[in-house]
Amino acid sequence: RLGQAAYAVAPALTEHSVGAVFRWLLGGAKPAPTTDGSLLVPIPEGVDTSGHWLARKKLPSAHVISGGLAAMALAGLAGLTVRQLAKRASPHDPR
Repeated sequence: RLGQAAYAVAPALTEHSVGAVFRWLLGGAKPAPTTDGSLLVPIPEGVDTSGHWLARKKLPSAHVISGGLAAMALAGLAGLTVRQLAKRASPHDPR
């Protein structure tokens, strides 16, 4: 989500930065073994599209993170609203 916001503000800088990071990350990767894969004949394992990276790293999905951030934003907005309403209710308060 942060990447989407960065791209909306500065697309060229975001593309350059992300490209540089991926080149750096992939530059240290070991080459995969050469196989026929499943291009011509289906194989029994490895047919799903997930590498299960999030599960291996014990990280939540983007959906869960976005929900948590939205909940925090709503809680903050509610707090600010209550504060403003309390200020209006007691105009003689020096705060």
